Amino acid sequence: LLCPCGRFSCCRRQIGGGILKQVSEAYRKLRGTLRFLLGNLADFDPAQHAVPHEQLPAVDRWLLAKHAQLMAEVQQAYDTYQFRRVFQACLNFVSVELSSFYLDAAKDRLYIQDSASSSRRACQTVQAAVLQGLLSAIAPLVPHMAEDAWLNLPQPSRAAASSNNSSSSDSSSGAESVFLAGWAASEQQWG
Repeated sequence: LLCPCGRFSCCRRQIGGGILKQVSEAYRKLRGTLRFLLGNLADFDPAQHAVPHEQLPAVDRWLLAKHAQLMAEVQQAYDTYQFRRVFQACLNFVSVELSSFYLDAAKDRLYIQDSASSSRRACQTVQAAVLQGLLSAIAPLVPHMAEDAWLNLPQPSRAAASSNNSSSSDSSSGAESVFLAGWAASEQQWG
């Protein structure tokens, strides 16, 4: 499904090697970013370690604001069945704001600072929120990738995501599927 929603406005066009290469590169970029986010949340329990929005550094608040804009755009695109727009918005966010800027700058906080430092926990707070939002946004387009990432979320993060989402079936242990977790709504203060 990634190919039709990402590249074509209709399915009557021919698929060539160049188009397949572009789609596979986009898929790998998205998958690699999800893996990076998941890898940095292994020791993060939102109930214990989450940093309140007002205590986050400016760069973290900036990314949450960009994430809130993304989620609003994705919601509007889904409401009007513009799947290509959803794909492009998510890929642009992952490529530009997230990977090329924020995650590159966050590596020092994640890898050099003490695991209990407030700066590292602030970064993990933002990464958990962004990951949960991205998973709910991409799930209809790349369901296997979203489900695989959801199942690899650390259990405390999955439970927190389920309790924060609009419709959750079992928030105490976390939804069993990204599709049961509901839509990851952005906090009002982010935007």
